[in-house]
Amino acid sequence: MGAAGGMVGAGMILNTYSTIRAGKNAMAQAKTQRRIYDWNAANLEREGRARVSAAKLEEQRVSRQGQVVQGRVRANIAKSGVSSQEGSPIDVLVENAERIYMDRALTLREGLLEKSELDNQAALLRHQGKLIEAAGKEKKKQLYLKAWADGLTMVGALSNTGAGATQPYSFGNGQGATGNLARNTTQSSYNTRNFTPQEWGR
Repeated sequence: MGAAGGMVGAGMILNTYSTIRAGKNAMAQAKTQRRIYDWNAANLEREGRARVSAAKLEEQRVSRQGQVVQGRVRANIAKSGVSSQEGSPIDVLVENAERIYMDRALTLREGLLEKSELDNQAALLRHQGKLIEAAGKEKKKQLYLKAWADGLTMVGALSNTGAGATQPYSFGNGQGATGNLARNTTQSSYNTRNFTPQEWGR
């Protein structure tokens, strides 16, 4: 194999290595992007849980405030000397209780809806992260297959170069050195041959 063949082989090896390296980089980049998506999704999920916790605290505050209001209403009714078990006073207490219940329910509902929306966003991010990683894995596979094919091409090219270097040399008449040596040996035997007196007269 000559210097040119060596340079070609080195170039093919470098190209194959670069292809494999590109496949590894593509997979590593895809995994990094998925981790980022998962991290953002986890943040959204934590935010959703925090919204629900805040809504529960607000619901408890509304409940305590409602109890205070109801207590004041009962106190005013007692001061007026009117029975709180019938008529308008009981209607006021019932109406207040219904409003307090609705406020508590709406507060919790708002927190749960916010959590649900954030959870959906988180699920979408996780799905996108999986798609990105799958695409990176597929790209790595394709690049590895290309590197494998390039490697086979390189082996074939180097084999052909080596076979060409080992071909026997030929001479102008198409015969090898052995044929020329045999012919020369035969001609030498003719020149040194002993002739008989009868053959000299020819």
